[in-house]
Amino acid sequence: MNDLITVRAHPHLITAACLIQCLDGILPALTMRRLRHDLPHANLADLTRLYRDGGLTSMPGLGAGGVQRIRETLAAAELIDPAERPGRRNTASAWHAVTGDCPVPCLYHLVSARPVNRLISELPHGNLNDVAALWHKGQLTDITGIGGTGIEQIRQALLNAGLIPPDRSANNNRTLV
Repeated sequence: MNDLITVRAHPHLITAACLIQCLDGILPALTMRRLRHDLPHANLADLTRLYRDGGLTSMPGLGAGGVQRIRETLAAAELIDPAERPGRRNTASAWHAVTGDCPVPCLYHLVSARPVNRLISELPHGNLNDVAALWHKGQLTDITGIGGTGIEQIRQALLNAGLIPPDRSANNNRTLV
């Protein structure tokens, strides 16, 4: 099953805990540049979730060929069934319950990559309780690179996880236009 990976003589076993950078030399350089740019702190578990959710198909610059190579690599690493296709799985069963104890990268399947990357830079060892604290203090707008759309996505993710109350969610961190 691990033919793709063993043929490339990768120095260690590829697992869900590996960072995406472990796929250097396995995936094409263009695909790796896109993944490193959009998901710099993600691991293969995060990549697998994005694949299952169909999130990779909407990643700019990745293309159908890139998604196909990622699918082949995830299957070779036995992280997905070889017959599994993006978005075919019920997303409710693909994800775990999002809680305040989840690390910030759990937001990758709920929020665009750029705001998550900025949050990870700001809170490298943080969790969603830390993100909620920034929300309550009105400090999300202070993080460079998180715009109005990203803040709205974060707000919705925190609200859906029950980490911020609905009555406060509409007022904090709004940028006046």
